[in-house]
Amino acid sequence: ENSDEFRILNIQRSKRSALTRQAERLCAAEKERHEAVLNRSAKSKVGAFGEKVDNFELEYFLPPRPPAAPKKTPAVARKRTPAAAAAPTKITTAAPKVSPVMTPLDPTPPIVPRTKRRVPRPGMLLQPAKAIAVEQIELQPLTNPMESLSACFKLLASNDWEKKVQSLKILQALAQHHSQTLKTKRHEVCLVLIDEMNNLRSAVACEAMTTLAELYVNLKKAMDSEVEATGRALLLKLAQTASNFVQPQANLALGAMVENCSHGRTVSTLLNTGLNHHCVAVRGSMAQHLHLLVDRFGAACVLAAGTSFTEHFLRAVSKMCVDAAPDVRHHGQILLQKLASNQRFLNLWTKIIPETERAPLDKILKKSKL
Repeated sequence: ENSDEFRILNIQRSKRSALTRQAERLCAAEKERHEAVLNRSAKSKVGAFGEKVDNFELEYFLPPRPPAAPKKTPAVARKRTPAAAAAPTKITTAAPKVSPVMTPLDPTPPIVPRTKRRVPRPGMLLQPAKAIAVEQIELQPLTNPMESLSACFKLLASNDWEKKVQSLKILQALAQHHSQTLKTKRHEVCLVLIDEMNNLRSAVACEAMTTLAELYVNLKKAMDSEVEATGRALLLKLAQTASNFVQPQANLALGAMVENCSHGRTVSTLLNTGLNHHCVAVRGSMAQHLHLLVDRFGAACVLAAGTSFTEHFLRAVSKMCVDAAPDVRHHGQILLQKLASNQRFLNLWTKIIPETERAPLDKILKKSKL
């Protein structure tokens, strides 16, 4: 009995193992079929995507193909006549096939070589050494000058830049037609103009410098007491900005000061402010206006103005001749040549300038005599 039970158990186990192996084979076959289906679907999708990409490239990147030439049907063979046989046959050469060129959607622009722009150095925007006339715009006289003058101070105290410009125009009209009224408040007006020259609005600053030039032109020697403060403010304005719009206005006002105020105060203001200044534009403007002053009054007047004045002027010219800035050297050397043409120059030159400082300047003097 035990052996029969053992045999039955072995049969059952063998059947189970056979069923298990069969199930495993079925599962493996099903898995292989599933993977094959997935591979086929993936390949079809990739192939379809590749076809779309190819069509896109052909449509958008390749140029349109020319229309195909009509196919020639073979002509029926004819018997050649003696005249046709005698006629020379034309040899036609087929045109070479041109392969299509790929043209990009956004062609790259041609490379243009950059040209180096020469930026002018500070101080090189000066006008030539000649008298610069201030462009005067004739304004209408005022009906009540005193009330207009008091209204100017109120308008200048506001924060509206257009009102400031309007008040400066009134001051210009007062300078042109009512100079006696303006002389009573000359100092207060100059202080206000100095403040407005430092205005951040360039239109106000330039209008203030134009007004100051009108005061120099119309009040003349009455402005001598204000030359030191106003001239210093104009020179320092050149160091504050490099604007091509502001610097010419400052130089025009300085030119009006040189033309109309006393040369003693003008020279002392220019030399005290600009001779040792670190800014090239300030030193250049100082040298230019000293040159204008000598051209206006003459070398004889400068050398005969007094011992202290002449000594100060000759020391300044000798320093300008060896300045680091080329425009300052230019004006200094011309001034030295103009002064050397006077008979009194050599005696004063040897007394005032030390021999060690005269050595490099003697070459300039020798060139001027040639």
